[in-house]
Amino acid sequence: MNNEKDQLTIIHELNRKGIENRMHSAIKKRQYHQLAIKMAKGLSGDASIHSARYYELGHAYAHLMLVNKNFLTKTYPFLRTIYCTWKSLRFNPKNDRALYLAGAIALVLKQRKRAKGFFNQALLTNPNNLNAYKSLATLLYEERAFGQATALIQKALKVNARSQPSRRRQIELAALYMKMDESVVIRVKKHETV
Repeated sequence: MNNEKDQLTIIHELNRKGIENRMHSAIKKRQYHQLAIKMAKGLSGDASIHSARYYELGHAYAHLMLVNKNFLTKTYPFLRTIYCTWKSLRFNPKNDRALYLAGAIALVLKQRKRAKGFFNQALLTNPNNLNAYKSLATLLYEERAFGQATALIQKALKVNARSQPSRRRQIELAALYMKMDESVVIRVKKHETV
């Protein structure tokens, strides 16, 4: 079992390398995700790792979809992302990363209300999930719910970001906050001139 947890850590790192390293070509990123998928499929293990295994599979398929250029090569990874996320949540309905991924899937399917529900669930399960904060704050910003988005961003900026990707999410949230502040100022100035 410990060996399988070590393998899950390696799979997670492969997925992270395929996402975070902006210097890699699309081919290299695709190779990272394909290797992560191959390794995750090779795990059988006990039920305690199934949720994490399916999350990592769904995560790899989601990013494989993003790397692929044309519609036909995006379809299969997208369907696998949906399936693996569903399986992950079936094994552990409180897997905050799988809940975030379910929200991202809902966004792709243009189901904004459902996406917000998944992001909120992810934050209830893990109040440190910066991906969920960023996605939910972005949705609120797009809906012009600036007060709610501001409160959410302020909460997210208080999270202790330990990793490079987490710090990047906080920077993105701070940039959204500044963009939102700019929107509010421009709206007020337009209102004053009328």
